Amino acid sequence: MATCKGFFSDEVPISRYYETMRMKKGSVNQLSDIPGIGDFLDIAVPGMDRNAYLQCDSRMDFHDGIANYFAWYQGRKLISLLTMFTPWEKTAEVSAMTLPDHRREGLFGRLYETAKEELLRFGYESLLLVESSLITTGFSLPGSLGLKKEHSEYQLVYEKGASAVSADPGTLTVRRGEPADRELLLDLNQKIFPGDAATSAHIIDTTLADETREFYLCFANGTPVGICAAAFADKVYLYSIGISPERQGQGYGKGFLHLVLDLLSPRGFVISLEADSDNERALRLYRGAGFVDALEYRFYRVPLKEEQ
Repeated sequence: MATCKGFFSDEVPISRYYETMRMKKGSVNQLSDIPGIGDFLDIAVPGMDRNAYLQCDSRMDFHDGIANYFAWYQGRKLISLLTMFTPWEKTAEVSAMTLPDHRREGLFGRLYETAKEELLRFGYESLLLVESSLITTGFSLPGSLGLKKEHSEYQLVYEKGASAVSADPGTLTVRRGEPADRELLLDLNQKIFPGDAATSAHIIDTTLADETREFYLCFANGTPVGICAAAFADKVYLYSIGISPERQGQGYGKGFLHLVLDLLSPRGFVISLEADSDNERALRLYRGAGFVDALEYRFYRVPLKEEQ
């Protein structure tokens, strides 16, 4: 259910109300559920992939009840939007966009301050403000805040036939992960992506419980060596892709990726994934498998605890 509160700004020449939507699992779950989002994106960024920039999915929330988006409406027309992607315990990704005729009216600033208050309320320590290469407004939100880029990520899209080489999976096999594989998935995930165990468990549990997401396990001669997850919407987004450290450098990553692509390609979805711009090894693997660069995300970290 959504909660709304009236708000009128003296800084803006016409009356608008401010609305905070708390997206509850099983009701309003993703970007396409936001009232007015279709017309908003058609005006703001014509032709843009609807899921390419404004990440918003309450099904992955680490904390139940956190607000996932904040919006300004003029009447029923959506004119400014900030979204938060929060599958992690301490860091959130924040994206924002305003219609061209309403930029530089202070709308983003109001949304941004309220989003920070929400994150602090749930114990977040920092946010990553996301900027996309698709947005060419001549105005940089991070630049206006004096932020320096922390890192970049590329979104890549699979083009069948673009692969420079084929992969012989050899002794590799792949199958879908099931709830009974939870402990195995946890163990592999911690080996491949060492870090916060609570966040890892949350992502695994959420993926296993969500009918729009799937896990895949890779085996070499019967021994589990790799994992990959997929989220299905209007396209397939691959994430949490990796091979156990002791098995890396043996061609398993290439073989596993091709097996996953062979499973997914017949289902007719566009397949995409993301990779850190500094991870040359992963980028070579993905590009060699037939993925091509689609866009760049730039990330700017804002510490929250220091701002209290």
